[in-house]
Amino acid sequence: MNKIRNGSIGGDVEAWQRELAASPRPTTWTRQGGAECAWPVEWSWPLEVDGIFGVRTEAATEAWQAARGLVVDGIVGPKTWAVARRSAPTSRPPKVAAAERAAADSAMPRHPELVGT
Repeated sequence: MNKIRNGSIGGDVEAWQRELAASPRPTTWTRQGGAECAWPVEWSWPLEVDGIFGVRTEAATEAWQAARGLVVDGIVGPKTWAVARRSAPTSRPPKVAAAERAAADSAMPRHPELVGT
């Protein structure tokens, strides 16, 4: 994924906006320079996925970064993308201990028509 920021447009912005829209509505956060910010009550949520990185996407990005302990700069670069990938529910299956997996497998009924699939 490419670095995106206010003024960016396209598919990477749409992907990022989907990530933001799936997150809780932002409330308050602190910018990198120490400025306190709040999501304006007149701004709707979830964020519109339109592929245009504007002021609302930038504000939502800052809140998202603050909530995850990242540098709050409103820029979606490699570190922000990496955290988003790690937190995505479909990014990887949960790890299951080998013994737990073996116990679950042995409890499963066997169907001859599924052998080898």
